[in-house]
Amino acid sequence: MARFLTTGIVGLLLIGSAPCARAQFWRRAAEPEPASPPVAEEPTLIGPAPSETPLPEPNTAPTQVVAPATPAPGRGELTEKRAMYRLRDQETVDALVRLAAGRQLREQELVVVSRLIREKEMELASFDERLQKQFGVSPTGNYHYDNERRIIFSLRGREDLDPETFDPSDPLAAFEKNPMRRLKDEEAEQLFLRLVGAKKITTDQIRSLQLIVQEKRIELSNILDALREQFSMDADKHYEYDAETRVVYELIYEAPADVQSASAAP
Repeated sequence: MARFLTTGIVGLLLIGSAPCARAQFWRRAAEPEPASPPVAEEPTLIGPAPSETPLPEPNTAPTQVVAPATPAPGRGELTEKRAMYRLRDQETVDALVRLAAGRQLREQELVVVSRLIREKEMELASFDERLQKQFGVSPTGNYHYDNERRIIFSLRGREDLDPETFDPSDPLAAFEKNPMRRLKDEEAEQLFLRLVGAKKITTDQIRSLQLIVQEKRIELSNILDALREQFSMDADKHYEYDAETRVVYELIYEAPADVQSASAAP
């Protein structure tokens, strides 16, 4: 990731409230694509710790969850509806509804945030491409821009750096500066600084979104642990709750056709 040791522009990303989730029980949604490693040093995490985040309170009475009439993507026909147990009281019902709603909400948030990260990574790639094409700035290099002389310097770590005499207040002291390009006029300088500023804002946004993903994964893991320990619910299986009888069922689906074909292959 190209870095510029000069005053940059700080970006602020506002994340709105996620939509309310209905209390439903199904297997874990498709795992979101892993976020890229942080692009710079980790900032201080602001906000409540995941363990302090309260689960959403149910705002409606428990509803019966009915298996879909047609197979959902990635699974076959419903073959069996196996009764597991009956919930003993309304308090237990409410606890299950809270956990199920919290799980669905976290999974939705992870999908949305992961999509935002991919979009921001594409933006970042476009800024890197323009910087390299128009100014010779590599995404993996380190640079310094002297705005008085309009010169872009490439930076290389000094091999003769003396830790005893190094001044940490001057970050450039740790690098050898090599003049790489002089910008021809003010217009070129403005374009260069706009690209560098936009790149920094996008980089900071990606870092913030990656921290959100880490938080949500921890919260989801805690919820899945609670569902397994308190209600014997496996994260990779399907369930149905009957509000009239308070019975929890496990839904058994046949393997999708493509999985069956793969299993039958020699």
